[in-house]
Amino acid sequence: MADATVAFVRVLSPGPRADHLLREIDLHYKSVRPAGLGAETVGGSVERQPPTYSFVMRGNTQEDARRSLARYLMGIDEGWSDVLHVMFPWTAPSRAGENRDRAAEDRDRRAEVRDNVAEARDTRADDRDQRAEARERAANEDDTAAAADRGGARRDRRGGASDRTQAADDRSAASADRVLSAEERAAFSIDPLTGARRRDVGFVELEREMTRAKRTDQPFALAFIDVDDLKARNDSLGHTAGDQLLRSTVDSIRAHVRPYDLIVRFGGDEFLCGVVDVTMAEAAKRFSRVNAELAATRQASVTVGLAELEADDALEDLVARADQALYKERQRLRPEPSQR
Repeated sequence: MADATVAFVRVLSPGPRADHLLREIDLHYKSVRPAGLGAETVGGSVERQPPTYSFVMRGNTQEDARRSLARYLMGIDEGWSDVLHVMFPWTAPSRAGENRDRAAEDRDRRAEVRDNVAEARDTRADDRDQRAEARERAANEDDTAAAADRGGARRDRRGGASDRTQAADDRSAASADRVLSAEERAAFSIDPLTGARRRDVGFVELEREMTRAKRTDQPFALAFIDVDDLKARNDSLGHTAGDQLLRSTVDSIRAHVRPYDLIVRFGGDEFLCGVVDVTMAEAAKRFSRVNAELAATRQASVTVGLAELEADDALEDLVARADQALYKERQRLRPEPSQR
């Protein structure tokens, strides 16, 4: 039975480019259909996700399918990975990247061996040509041994050319493997709706930043950020408006921190942001600017709780203190009726 691979394509940037690529995939592979992965449940509420489609690639093993699809899309649109993200369901993304990196290394090693074989064949062909010329000069005419040497030299050069072609193919496949590996690693670490780090990956990176801050004796502040009244916006304006607010919130945070400061989607309408080498007062100013921008552009706001890293803190301790600070700030801004 011929191999068949089910592939999923998630639309990262809807529009004419994505539509064109999907039509081309459908023409080439057939049977492109919605995959029913357009939403996921977070914190008890349904959250809209970018549209995803599935199709079957017949006659392809898993690795062949990945390379084939990457090459096909590259021939249509060199920037296709900005528009679509390709997924294969039975391979965990974190392991898939490692597997493809190993495959790429194997292909490069194989290509190097083939290049060495090709060079050896060319050297042997040169030797045979030189022997043939020496025999012809000695005999002053072609003889059987000289003809045999020249025939062997031609075969060696053909073999060398074939080896070099196969080596080039291996290197091309290795390059495609590395591109897909990088894309899948990036997709696995990034929340597709907002562009913030996913929670599990983000926590690992936050722990790394905390360790570095302790080692270098730099201040480190963690912000726990809650998007105010997201449910009310979803109910009154629709989930598209809510999704846009989440994206705008992350964009605004990113604009007011440094490129290396981590933004992590904690869940639903909550985010964490780790700010290194900044005092608590400066961190508070940065998030005040975020609120001012959201008020001006989206008629929205966020509530922020800040906690400063202490020497014996684990990440869970710092997150808990930032969460408590968020609760107190929310109570200060919007006290319960009994507290007024």
